Amino acid sequence: MNKYLLIADDNDGILDILKTYVSKEGFYPLIAHDGEEALQKFEEYKPILLLLDVMMPKKDGLTVCRGNSS
Repeated sequence: MNKYLLIADDNDGILDILKTYVSKEGFYPLIAHDGEEALQKFEEYKPILLLLDVMMPKKDGLTVCRGNSS
């Protein structure tokens, strides 16, 4: 079973908290600092869940969702 979760945020503090929490629950966190990096990691790993910041540099979380709605 795929246990990857993609977490995209430009705030390192939030990334650290979420990464720690999902790791403790047995998932493998994938970290992205902007929307473009999130899309690249989504294509590579096909995570089961995306946790996206709405306001990020390059591409925001809503744009990332629209790009992955298929």
